[in-house]
Amino acid sequence: MKRTRLWQWWSGIVVWTMALCLVGFSLPDDEEAFFQLGGTIDIHEDQLVYTVDSPELKQSGIYMFDLETKEVVQLTEEAPSEQHTQPVVSADGTQMAYLVTTQGNENEPPASLIELMHLESKQVRTITARDVLVTSIAFAPESDVLYYSKAKTFDNYSPIAKKAPHDLNIFRYSLGEKTHTQMTDENHYSMSDLSVSLDGSELYFSTFDGTAQSLMKVETEAPSTQTRIAPIDKKDIYSPEFSPNGELVAFTRPANLGENDPLYEYELFTMDMDTRQVEQRTSLGTNVHELVFANDDAYVYFVENKGFGSYEPRFAYYRYDLENNQLEPIDINSHMSTGSRI
Repeated sequence: MKRTRLWQWWSGIVVWTMALCLVGFSLPDDEEAFFQLGGTIDIHEDQLVYTVDSPELKQSGIYMFDLETKEVVQLTEEAPSEQHTQPVVSADGTQMAYLVTTQGNENEPPASLIELMHLESKQVRTITARDVLVTSIAFAPESDVLYYSKAKTFDNYSPIAKKAPHDLNIFRYSLGEKTHTQMTDENHYSMSDLSVSLDGSELYFSTFDGTAQSLMKVETEAPSTQTRIAPIDKKDIYSPEFSPNGELVAFTRPANLGENDPLYEYELFTMDMDTRQVEQRTSLGTNVHELVFANDDAYVYFVENKGFGSYEPRFAYYRYDLENNQLEPIDINSHMSTGSRI
């Protein structure tokens, strides 16, 4: 189960954010260019939840893939002006939250609201206002609370910078009481990859703290206290995701810093929480993001953007065996045509 977000992560405005989190792509030439996989995933037990962007086939939305039976089920269907991203399944497997994003224009900023689906009945309700800008969501372990980060502004802080969500804070939504509570008042420059500890006492998120892209910890009972969790090398941490037992953090960062290639290659890394030592796990030479731990701590699932740095992002999904250091591609495309639709 993913607790982000991500890192786990606006069309026409923030190009890199869209490339990593929102835009679909054409599959490679050696595969059927039929179903365009999206850039966000989640995992619950043997169910992989992911996005598809195939508007020409009217099949864009969120899907669920059974890793054992290979069955595909479509859960949501996008309207022409929407994109459904960042699916997050509750710990008990009964609910799925996701973002519904609409593009902005010269007169209106983009919006990103939260919808909540009961997976058995497929009933959906919107739990935030339609003009909000939510950047990340995460369920509490009890599944009755949803945390999310929301921006106050969508602007550029510099004449040379692109517009982006800013002044972000964490909010708490009670599914039973249907109430929203603001938890922080820090107005962070950026905030993504929201997650919750297994006991629900701590929240984590990724932000730029002025020196590096950092992993931050927030106490749920004292949210004004925020602490940086830094690796021993003090370098960047992107898309952080804790293992269920809390002993390991998976994340991404550029592996080719200092080289002449101007395009950074983001690989999978892990950090031991006791020693803060970092280990590089992949050498794909592309872009790894959207990390999700399996429930048993044995595997990390992630998205690779094979077209990172181009105008045609091409996403593929993988499972990494942490014990045996083995990488396994997840074939979904060959099973899509037999799946059930809405």
